[in-house]
Amino acid sequence: MVLVGASLGGAIALDFAAAYPAEVSKLVLIDAQGFIDGAGPMGGFPEPIARLGVKVLGAKGLRQVANKLSYFDKVRFATEDAMLVGRLPVLCEGWEDSNLNYMSTGGFTPSVLVPKVACPTLVLWGANDEILDPKLYAQRFVDEMPNARLTMIPECGHVPHLEKPEVAAKAIADFIA
Repeated sequence: MVLVGASLGGAIALDFAAAYPAEVSKLVLIDAQGFIDGAGPMGGFPEPIARLGVKVLGAKGLRQVANKLSYFDKVRFATEDAMLVGRLPVLCEGWEDSNLNYMSTGGFTPSVLVPKVACPTLVLWGANDEILDPKLYAQRFVDEMPNARLTMIPECGHVPHLEKPEVAAKAIADFIA
């Protein structure tokens, strides 16, 4: 299969590609989280404080900030509707408990998986990503993966597949071909 993962989904795609190398013929990582290990600072907090922190993570105000950080063209894309769609997972039953469980286990360490992925990999990155700084992370995938190449998308934030879908689709189609 050709496996595609964006942001935290990129870390999950790395995990799958490392665990099942025979199943993944090509990998596409879109502004992927691959070098931030662990569950973050709330992982060591007592449960009541961590639960409060999870509630804050789901709050509209914080989601709106994240929404604005996600796009280069904030006027066109960082809309109230986009924030509401991005907030849908926090409204799902079990979201708080799942996050608490993830934090209490320490999260996971995708960085150790990066060099283990040998399949051809396309790393797509919005040149203006304010969530995962391309200067810190984009080239690092190419440096640490044996078979990766980087395509930077100018005037684009953290979600090229939403902000520049034609450019992202063409890069993926060219890579698959």
